[in-house]
Amino acid sequence: MKRIFHGLSRTVFLGLMVMLISCSGGQQGALEVAWVIRGLDQHAYTCREPGFEISSIRLVVEPEGQSGHDLCSDGTVSGCRFECPPDTTSTMRGMTTFSVPPGRYYVWCVPLDEHGDAISDDKVQTPYPVAVTVESGRARFLGVWQLIISKR
Repeated sequence: MKRIFHGLSRTVFLGLMVMLISCSGGQQGALEVAWVIRGLDQHAYTCREPGFEISSIRLVVEPEGQSGHDLCSDGTVSGCRFECPPDTTSTMRGMTTFSVPPGRYYVWCVPLDEHGDAISDDKVQTPYPVAVTVESGRARFLGVWQLIISKR
């Protein structure tokens, strides 16, 4: 009986350790963003309005000093694309996996259409890139970003 309990305790302990390591992300960090869609009139809008659609939001994660190098595009960081729910005017959220190497980055978002193509700035205005420092095992919340649509 003592051996069974000891073996079970070791299994539970090892399982908890694996879970803690996977949750903390080990040596990597994560990025979390929230966004709302507003019109030029400051009213809240959904991702899919008549004649207009934002299918998803994609983060761009550019290491400081490496202009044009996007860690999301090259596959270093995963989970950078977030679906945009069609029926809500509430705040939407997305979080990358714990795959962002520690360091300093410029981060911004790109709204995408149903084909995965970037929507032009004349249709959707997005916030300027923000400078962030990512730390090992930590998720960094980037705040709530407003996407302003040119709804007429």
